[in-house]
Amino acid sequence: MKYYIIEKKLSMSDTFMIKNSYGEDIYIVKGSMWPIIPRYHVKDSMGNIKATIRRRFSLIIPKYDVFIDGERKVTVKRKLALSDNYSVDGVDWEVVGDFTAHDYRMIDSQGNIIMYLTKKKNVWGDNYELDVTGDVNFLLSLGISLSIVVINQLLRRMRND
Repeated sequence: MKYYIIEKKLSMSDTFMIKNSYGEDIYIVKGSMWPIIPRYHVKDSMGNIKATIRRRFSLIIPKYDVFIDGERKVTVKRKLALSDNYSVDGVDWEVVGDFTAHDYRMIDSQGNIIMYLTKKKNVWGDNYELDVTGDVNFLLSLGISLSIVVINQLLRRMRND
């Protein structure tokens, strides 16, 4: 099933809309404005927090924890500072990607592709297509995908400063 992560550029905080393949809003993701420890809340249409992505303090390689129902499920981090691949601690998955092309695929321990994440260029902000395959927990896949998006944004900002 395909979903879309739409970055809202003209908001006061990091904000993303999550849409289904029919273009319907299913979640909103809001980041803290000036946090000491950045965090993002995934909220449903009723405003209930369904997942939280929180940065873990790290000097060299950014790491993000993904919480679902208040419980930490995974930690997402780049394998190496200059790598396009990510490890996902907490499940036996890894993310293989191409930072310059903004294409990623999450693979399980048997080599099965769990999801694809692809950046789509847009004048108003960055958009991503998330294609989740099989019976994978969507919120977990979304949390991992958002962690990758946020890490890439952080690294892009650091290079521009």
